[in-house]
Amino acid sequence: MSSRTRGGIWGLDSAVRPFFVRSFQGAFAAPNSVFYLDFPEFDKQGREMVVLSPVTKQWRARDVEKEDDLTFFGKIVLRTKHNEKNRYARRNFALQALEIVNLTPLWSRNFPTQGPSVFGSASSGKLVFLWNAKVDGLHEELAREGKLQALWDRERPGEMDFFAEVLNAQDGTAVGGAVVHTGKYSFLPQSVEAAGDWIMVTDNLNRVLLYSSSTGERKAKWFGYNPHISSHGEWLCLVNGAGRLVIYDLHRLKQAGDLSFANHVSGHTFSEDGQRLLVLTDDQTAFVFDIEAVSAAAASGRN
Repeated sequence: MSSRTRGGIWGLDSAVRPFFVRSFQGAFAAPNSVFYLDFPEFDKQGREMVVLSPVTKQWRARDVEKEDDLTFFGKIVLRTKHNEKNRYARRNFALQALEIVNLTPLWSRNFPTQGPSVFGSASSGKLVFLWNAKVDGLHEELAREGKLQALWDRERPGEMDFFAEVLNAQDGTAVGGAVVHTGKYSFLPQSVEAAGDWIMVTDNLNRVLLYSSSTGERKAKWFGYNPHISSHGEWLCLVNGAGRLVIYDLHRLKQAGDLSFANHVSGHTFSEDGQRLLVLTDDQTAFVFDIEAVSAAAASGRN
């Protein structure tokens, strides 16, 4: 975990903190318990990626180009090279996907005109390009992908809508998509994530919108914020009020559990296999739940 000034790594079973470091802006935990952290430039310290082992308590640094933007998506690191001074314009930039351990190049894309915002998750193996429907770069993208062009033609989005394109993070191939109709900007997407057959959109009205990436159809709309979806798309968990988490079964698109805590929830995430849920409250207490057991208990209570 990292705050604005400090970060650390803790053992969940031992509660031991082998590393206490300055704040970092990206992290990945490999299966062999090696951590990759992205440290921004700060004071006299330059930008760097650091590899740490809580087991051996050793670490080593990798230099990073000062002008590069690095974003961690699980085993993939996205490196963005900007060709214009305005780094936030999302225009005229190159995107390169690297394997995180050895920084081996996997694939790359160039966006000479207006490009997308990029979203993803650490565990699903999928990325999402979120395009504004009116930008030129999107039409160039659709011309490359026949199935996405067919979805576009069917949905007929307007200039105030968005297009979510789902990609395989390992090779950059398109695997699905959905049109987000905003009703002439009556709401705006804030973040997007894809897992299994799902595209999960969080909007500025504290809602979670769920789409099928294979058909583009919107399947559900739930109120809440800070949602997390399991890596294979079986479960979704979101915050719905102070100290309250709601769990949904995505096979049935029904609520499967409701967890309440005495303190505010600081963070929550699913295990890699999607069978457990880790919850951290702001009194620094960590809870681990068996999702099937929570779902069964909720069903028993309803009956």
